[in-house]
Amino acid sequence: MMIAVLLAGGTGHRFSSEKPKQFSLLNGKPLLEYSLDVMLSLKIFEHTVLVINKAFEIEYDEILKKYRQKIVKVSGGKTRQLSVYNALLYVETHYPITDEDLVIVHDCARPFSENVFKNVIRALAEENAVIPVVPVVDTLYRFEGDSVKEIPQRDQFAKVQTPQGFNFLKLLDCHKKAYGEKNVSYSDDGSLYMEYSNDKLTITEGDQMNFKITKAVDMDIAQFILRSNQL
Repeated sequence: MMIAVLLAGGTGHRFSSEKPKQFSLLNGKPLLEYSLDVMLSLKIFEHTVLVINKAFEIEYDEILKKYRQKIVKVSGGKTRQLSVYNALLYVETHYPITDEDLVIVHDCARPFSENVFKNVIRALAEENAVIPVVPVVDTLYRFEGDSVKEIPQRDQFAKVQTPQGFNFLKLLDCHKKAYGEKNVSYSDDGSLYMEYSNDKLTITEGDQMNFKITKAVDMDIAQFILRSNQL
């Protein structure tokens, strides 16, 4: 069984909008729908869990009524990590889980994710934990205060994206350990998995187009990409 967890419960405080960015229109369509469309089009997920912000439940319901597939809503937590944990606990409680089951976690702020989904799913057939990465193309500086201390080799680094894929029970175990230690601020599941699992974390190819929309200007970039692809 393969399960999808889509994180869409953010408040969007950096986005400078009355409503969270997941409801902002990109080429006339709410940003959230782009990730939902990709996930559902793959026809591989037996269960889809959408993590929401309860304050905007009406807005989520308006979007979800467009889909015939069952999409379960779960309330988000105070951090990204807690939001994923809530979703995993819901799945553990409501579905029969075995040690063969897989979960893919994605952020809805990355609308152009189809190629990366396929890469992660392909790699997850052989591995327990897969994260997509893209090369760092800029020179990196490590600094303290206003002084440069080191210029590391950029070919030793990569930028991490979502979706990220895991053996369900192994990821859940990592979340339970972190929660038990009140360590709830990991920015992605790969870094949490590295800390709390003795298992290998495998990389697969990401996509520069699979960037994260964080600020309003990023929507302009995404709009440009869509228009360019339509020419």
